[in-house]
Amino acid sequence: MTTTGEYAILRDIFQPLNVHRQEAGSHTLFTGLPLEPIYTLATDVPQAWLVRPREAPHDLDNIQLYTIPPKDRTNGIHAIFGLDYLVIEGHARDTHTATPPRGLQLQLTTNNSSTVIADTQVVANLGYLQFRAKPGVFQLEIRPGRGREVFTMESVGNSGWNSPSVEEVGSEITLTSFDGLTLYPRMARIPGMENEDVLPPPDAADVPSGSSIVDRVSSW
Repeated sequence: MTTTGEYAILRDIFQPLNVHRQEAGSHTLFTGLPLEPIYTLATDVPQAWLVRPREAPHDLDNIQLYTIPPKDRTNGIHAIFGLDYLVIEGHARDTHTATPPRGLQLQLTTNNSSTVIADTQVVANLGYLQFRAKPGVFQLEIRPGRGREVFTMESVGNSGWNSPSVEEVGSEITLTSFDGLTLYPRMARIPGMENEDVLPPPDAADVPSGSSIVDRVSSW
């Protein structure tokens, strides 16, 4: 296979066993690349993976082959990538209004020490939330603050849209797959807080009154 202009040749080589009778993986080799363009070396990984380069002698976003000495160029560009975290994402909803509880802060804690592993904030767009974590068992909680004054956790949504309530199965979530995890938490409002918002209202001093707008227009 060649690239545009036949500058580069892609070779996919697979060797089932090496000379030591051990399994050997496949590798891809690009040769004859033009020196002028700026190249990027990245990984095509599942969406739930957070990967970053661990060892890279060059800036992988701006690889300029003409700046590399010819003797080093023949050895190619090498980099070692590592999987740092998996993504836990989800969509939270307010059971009273059937809308996203925007601004609500959530956190993941460990089961035994209540150490906070990660935290996030629910956004207005589809109630989206996201954590980064390593495989394990955690507790999903509302962070201390305004959120706990307005909401309680009805369900962590560990088993889909209609997951059992916290009273039935607790607030535990498990991340055991490299595919990540999707949650659908349900939040119930505390009695008396049906019309309250987690986010503070805008400062009245920052909102111009009707008379002040008329005055400004008149001055113009």
